[in-house]
Amino acid sequence: MKKIPIFLLATLALLPAGCSDSPIIDHQVNTDASFPGNLSFDRKGLKVISTFIDRKQGLVSTLYGNDIALNAAKSGTQESARGLVMVMATWSQQPNPYWYGNNIPGRLRTVEMVTSNSQTGKHMYSTCDQKSWQGNSVIPNSEERIRYILGLKPSVMP
Repeated sequence: MKKIPIFLLATLALLPAGCSDSPIIDHQVNTDASFPGNLSFDRKGLKVISTFIDRKQGLVSTLYGNDIALNAAKSGTQESARGLVMVMATWSQQPNPYWYGNNIPGRLRTVEMVTSNSQTGKHMYSTCDQKSWQGNSVIPNSEERIRYILGLKPSVMP
């Protein structure tokens, strides 16, 4: 009979030790991976098409596109879609300070864009200047990168 009150008292004494405040997180947003203000894809109407991880090179990429690109990627008609805009952003990976054993996006490394003329369907490839992330420099003879980006498969979406 005395065992129950002793057990109850021991349990009640240990209960406050099991409760603690939430850990203090120094920042909730991964600012290293954030886009500069002039690269806001939401304002441009771009949506995520797919994401890719290259473990060997320690890179993670996200492919964005306008509605034309998204529909073309779903149907596999990227090569012939007119008015298509696809943007592939690539980050370095860095260890996640809040979860042991996994990586998160780090510094933004490249932003590549493939567009197609709405009249002719001709594809153009450009990259952003890494210092200012403004303006596009059109790269001639970039058919290989155009084929690669257009050939990426979309993630399965509900």
